[in-house]
Amino acid sequence: MVDTEILLSNLILPMHMGVTENERSQLQTILFSGIFTLDPKGNRSHLTDRIEDTVDYARLASAIKEFSSSLTPHLLESLGYLLGKHILDTLPGISKMSLTLTKTPSPLLRETGADVSIRITLNREGII
Repeated sequence: MVDTEILLSNLILPMHMGVTENERSQLQTILFSGIFTLDPKGNRSHLTDRIEDTVDYARLASAIKEFSSSLTPHLLESLGYLLGKHILDTLPGISKMSLTLTKTPSPLLRETGADVSIRITLNREGII
């Protein structure tokens, strides 16, 4: 068996999000990175060298950007869950993913220059 993961790094998601109305009124930069484990039963791309036999990462990135543009979440945690669920619901071939979302710079931490990130792991069996 061959385990394959797709790594998508630093996808820029401009979003209105945050806990307070003032924070949500500002366009913020969310950096999205993910590790996507391909379903070992369906992934044959290493044998066929065909895009049809894997997850098209350009389509994956487009789906994430498009879906995120419709959201105005309060928390990075809920954004991560919503994005992960959407990916599992719309893109077959992924069995598990670990997503990292970074708010940069964080408006609440602007004075310190710090960013804030969350990591969330979802798999097809345990999604609600």
